[in-house]
Amino acid sequence: MPIGTAVHERTLSLCESLNYREWSGYYAVSAYEAHHEHEYNAIRNAAALIDVCPLFKYRVTGRDAARFVDRIITRDVSRMSIGQVFYTPWCDEQGKVIDDGTVSRLGEQAFRWTAADPSLRWFTQNSAGLDVTIKPGGPDITPEQVVASGQAEFGIDWLPSLLATREKGGKLVNIAQVFTRSGMTELTWKDSGITSVAKMKGKKVGVWCCGNEFELYAALTKNGIDPKKSSDVTIVNQPFDMNLFLQRKVDAAAAMTYNELAQVLEVKNPKTGKLNQLSDINVISMESAGTAMLEDGIFAQEDWLKSAANRATAVKFLGATFAGWIWCRDNAAECTSIVLKNGPTLGKGHQTWQMNEINALIWPASKGVGVMNPASFNRTAKISQQFGVITKAPSGAYRTDLAKQAVAAIKAQGLDPVGKGWKKATVKVTAGGK
Repeated sequence: MPIGTAVHERTLSLCESLNYREWSGYYAVSAYEAHHEHEYNAIRNAAALIDVCPLFKYRVTGRDAARFVDRIITRDVSRMSIGQVFYTPWCDEQGKVIDDGTVSRLGEQAFRWTAADPSLRWFTQNSAGLDVTIKPGGPDITPEQVVASGQAEFGIDWLPSLLATREKGGKLVNIAQVFTRSGMTELTWKDSGITSVAKMKGKKVGVWCCGNEFELYAALTKNGIDPKKSSDVTIVNQPFDMNLFLQRKVDAAAAMTYNELAQVLEVKNPKTGKLNQLSDINVISMESAGTAMLEDGIFAQEDWLKSAANRATAVKFLGATFAGWIWCRDNAAECTSIVLKNGPTLGKGHQTWQMNEINALIWPASKGVGVMNPASFNRTAKISQQFGVITKAPSGAYRTDLAKQAVAAIKAQGLDPVGKGWKKATVKVTAGGK
């Protein structure tokens, strides 16, 4: 049965013809009026807005990502700048068009690709000999959907999203909780007078979709603001950048301490000509709002974990992951260099800030990195239920046996899984994160 797209409520109110069709599992408008003349003329002579949520989306990364894209499409990837989008067809070896779509360059070796028809098989067939990873997905596809459909064995998402998925029947379970505290904030400009969540009533508030919104929604609900009522607050589906905030098109914007906060500080204030300062903004943390929940946790399908061989794989995967975070804790500069060699969109200054702030969310890990703290889980579950993310107390949503085995293994190798002595560094903000 098809479902509505992210903007279905808006298109439904405009679709006088009720002429919908099924497109890749979504309801899509075929024509808004009984006849298509007005839309046709608008497209030819003015402008039209088309809901293309059902497009298939792919993320392409790896050392040879640019070579792979250049191999497939008919345009010259060497002319594509980071942040640029190409509209392009792709053809078979005889020059016959297979499909068309857009390719966005997110980094030197990172691309987002859209297509009208499923293209994963074609892309995979033509990636032979190249170091490239092709993953289905997009900003409106959750990690839970990807793991539940069998496209990946492991997923990473915020715990409230996992709990909501489980309540709807998704048989997924948290197997490791890497982040021990919340890094989510809402930013407002100092001159806005919005110094708390309570003062967001009647304002435009930005937040990311797909499971990232629950901490904010709980905070709004706690302060008597219904996030689903436009008369209470206008929720803006925020892209993963801070442009809406910097352009003052929203009154508040979601920002993680390790990423978007730095993006704001790395931009010049047009009034002063200097970089934005913390004194220019209000940083309203979900910790201070009282609705902080556990964020990046690792999960898998319950059924997949019934196999002893798969559980052994999970322990090895977790062990390697934990060892990596320990190494990045003790070798932050070297870890940042590895990230930079893989072509991120943002530069050394930003990545240095990010490494420092991410470490602050992991360390110290009192029970060992990745091992769920029951008190933290219960707090997240209680807040999730209290403010409507879930309707009943969760049961069996996490297990610690696999993470404990992984911690024991890395401890036997002489690694410190707790990081009690780690201290946060002072990182200088650089213009543009360079």
